[in-house]
Amino acid sequence: MSIFTPFPTNLLFKRDEQPFNKPWEQWTADWWNWLLQIPKPGNPADDPTGSNCATAQTDPQVWFLAGAYRGRAKRKCSISIQKGILFPIINDEESDIEKKSAAGGPGALPSFSKDDSDNMISLNVIIDEGTSNEYVFYTGFLSQFRVSLINPVNLNIAVNNNLFDLPVPAPPQIPQASADGYWLFLKPHWTIQTGQHTLYFYGKEDDYETEVTYTLNMLP
Repeated sequence: MSIFTPFPTNLLFKRDEQPFNKPWEQWTADWWNWLLQIPKPGNPADDPTGSNCATAQTDPQVWFLAGAYRGRAKRKCSISIQKGILFPIINDEESDIEKKSAAGGPGALPSFSKDDSDNMISLNVIIDEGTSNEYVFYTGFLSQFRVSLINPVNLNIAVNNNLFDLPVPAPPQIPQASADGYWLFLKPHWTIQTGQHTLYFYGKEDDYETEVTYTLNMLP
């Protein structure tokens, strides 16, 4: 078992690295656009089994894993061992659709998403629990992986029957949004063994908690 000392460079990208020559901020914005373009029926974040895990996975280098919109989920997913894996431990976004009446316009959005992450209470990630390759990470280590989209970005949240049940503006438009949260980014070949692995992540804020377990079938 390893509890984060020294830093597991074989397993994780560091926060100050640019995975595949792109900063974490851009990757997390890409993750949000991936998730929010998918209608609620079939959205990976509202999926109790993992049957939608492969939906819209078009990036040639990175696989996006979803958290749990309803708080908790146990899922199965098959992923190539050659891809990096990006997932949120706990995160939040706020768009100018949701906060359209807020004073300050889009420039005020970061304060709303930042508030939840500021009130983070606990983080926990366990990889391959109960095996000789187990990794356990706690809040003290995981807090370094906070990503804040301070400058609002365009997020394709306004799709019909969207995950957050938001009204679609007329005429259709891509709203501005801000996001904040805690993430991990697994490297390609983070494990040398194909076959079954487990990934557990838990996050708690003052008004919300989420817990997700993935059984991962790592393919060549």
